[in-house]
Amino acid sequence: GLASKYSGITGLINERSQWNVIHGITDTIVSKLSQNKPRPKYETNDAKPSVQVRCRNLNDFLLGEYQRNHFDELAVKILRDSIIFGTGIIKITNKNGKVALERVKPWEVRVDEAEVYAAGQRTQMFQEMSVSRSTLKKEYPKFEREIDNANNYSDPFYRFHKISDLVRVSEGWKLRTSKEADDGRHIISIDNKILLDEKWNRDGFPFINLCWTDPLFGWHGNSCTEELIGVQYQINELLFKID
Repeated sequence: GLASKYSGITGLINERSQWNVIHGITDTIVSKLSQNKPRPKYETNDAKPSVQVRCRNLNDFLLGEYQRNHFDELAVKILRDSIIFGTGIIKITNKNGKVALERVKPWEVRVDEAEVYAAGQRTQMFQEMSVSRSTLKKEYPKFEREIDNANNYSDPFYRFHKISDLVRVSEGWKLRTSKEADDGRHIISIDNKILLDEKWNRDGFPFINLCWTDPLFGWHGNSCTEELIGVQYQINELLFKID
């Protein structure tokens, strides 16, 4: 399943090796592919001066948004995630009325794999993440008591000493069944309370994903790490015998 997939990859990454082939190849790919920095751009063809001015303003706006969200640095991290884990994910959110981009850990995002397998598309997605209790209370002050009573949570794939007071937050999206329908939903909840329940009338999900290799079935991609894992183990065994 998804848990064994990512826990196996993180275990291999944390394993000590005298010659870490996967690390070297990952750095090389990231270095080569991240040199170019493509940008969307509005262009005109024999347009009126007012339209040309509007396009220039839109291009300036796009450049400013890219810089404000540190997109180039974020894109490198997403590329690295796709190489190591198979899928790199950016989440598009709204913070203080402005567009915000966030890096998402691939194991936080879940889909109904049976639905993707049968229909080839998704109608619902979920994200399970850890959020600071104090941050959550600032965002949802009406539910301060429920947030205080929520259970502590830690990331299941990384075990580390933590001093932060974290809460598990689940966020889900369900697409509407048709353009005319009004049955799409967006929900944010903790283990003892629904914090947000609103309509979701958009035609997609707030995620952009980059797969190293598209899966034959399902949504999560196959990683370069998985392709090289056999070679890495053979090198480890050979170096162990030499030592």
